[in-house]
Amino acid sequence: MHVQTEEQIHCVNSALRAANSSKPLVIEAGAGCGKTTTLQSISSALFQTGHANQLYLAYNSALAAAGRDAFPSGVEVRTVHSAAYRALSKALVHRKTGTVYSKHIIDALALDGRSGIPDKFAYARALLTSMERFCASADNNICLDHIAHWLLHDSISKEQAIADTQSLFQLVSPLSKSNIPVSHDAYLKTWHLLGAPGMNEYDSVLVDEAQDSSAVMLACLEHANNLIAVGDSAQQIYAFRGAVDALRNMDGMRCSLSQSFRFGPEVAILANKLLQKKKVKPSLFLKGMAAKGTTLTAAPKGEAVTKIYRTNAELVKDALMLYDYNRSDQVFVIGDLEDLALKVRTAFDLKSGVQSGKKHPSFFQFKSFSEAEVWAEKYADAEIAQIISMTKEFDSRSSDVVGMLESIGARTKAYKKPPSDAKFVLTTAHRCKGLEWANTIIASDFDKLFTPFNQKRLGSKVDDELNLLYVALTRGIQTVDIRSSYLMDIAKA
Repeated sequence: MHVQTEEQIHCVNSALRAANSSKPLVIEAGAGCGKTTTLQSISSALFQTGHANQLYLAYNSALAAAGRDAFPSGVEVRTVHSAAYRALSKALVHRKTGTVYSKHIIDALALDGRSGIPDKFAYARALLTSMERFCASADNNICLDHIAHWLLHDSISKEQAIADTQSLFQLVSPLSKSNIPVSHDAYLKTWHLLGAPGMNEYDSVLVDEAQDSSAVMLACLEHANNLIAVGDSAQQIYAFRGAVDALRNMDGMRCSLSQSFRFGPEVAILANKLLQKKKVKPSLFLKGMAAKGTTLTAAPKGEAVTKIYRTNAELVKDALMLYDYNRSDQVFVIGDLEDLALKVRTAFDLKSGVQSGKKHPSFFQFKSFSEAEVWAEKYADAEIAQIISMTKEFDSRSSDVVGMLESIGARTKAYKKPPSDAKFVLTTAHRCKGLEWANTIIASDFDKLFTPFNQKRLGSKVDDELNLLYVALTRGIQTVDIRSSYLMDIAKA
């Protein structure tokens, strides 16, 4: 273990002072700056003061698995959703958890038998969006602020929209007897409404990757006795899921970690330049580790590489190329390719007019490919639009694409993490948070969202895209091969 920096020592001492004052401690930590290592030191120091019952909260299950290896057995390691599930386990034992689709809502609310709803699938989807907004909020009641604007129609009043959203939430709540699946966000919201039972049983709660916490998560954390939250505001990449700028919004004592142990000065300099493009300027200036000597060059020939993409479409294109060269047995993809394979298969079936297998629930309402196209454009459905685009691009090779996705997806599911013989690891930027590799490649598809037109269209949301590119840039340890013209222009400036 490396010698602690002055910043890390200050964080540990601040944690001890915060515990005595009952104030939360908020630590702003840059990419690769030893967040988990510092939390380990804080955990150990708190244990010596009598805080024997500790909870470490990771952002997702993959990071929780890494946390179980990093912390001693006396520290309980969970995600926030896992903590909520445990507290509601008696109610959930007889309920199915999973994704809620429009068909579930139409059946549960008996929309087929109701008049005055011009498009039942669109209405069901809007109700789901409205409920998800409520679930992500810290609010105790559903109100007009949560209602999707496209739900409101001449024949649908505000009162009806709110009432139907409330009915849907009651049905997906683990406390009901409904047959509709309980979404993960629904049981988290239910836990919040109950006062996050169990959260105050711990002497200390340590939260990693706190920047992507939603308002409802922050509300649950308010019930903790002693809270230490660590994260990087520049790595907030889930605003579209309801994440708020959590670190900036949390009250309490503050300290920071700016020395990265992952990469050298060249990457740190470029990362700082990139973040200066944001409308909301960073509060942290990242420092690279001189001994690392990370270079902005291609990986040495023959070494394993990880390529990081903005979109699944570009990832699939490269995976298909490797498939064509009979290299798919050396490919590992981070993420659920089996679900993507089923979506793509369903879209190809709609386009050809032939049903070859199981239909993905996201496409249940569509009787033709053109219906799916119209829906994606009319309701700005990014998920369906991406699948439509991929289907058109790979139309002549439908069986190859589906076969490749299913094959690589099965390999990914079997190994969980890249095996030693994986020469090509492919991932989107959203999937690579908290991970690192020796050699990385930044794909060119990030550039599409940084054209003058798209930057103007995105407005303040361009900061989210800059955060995503920052995450991709800061994963490499030895080499970072930049294929993004936008990022390369910043490097040359």
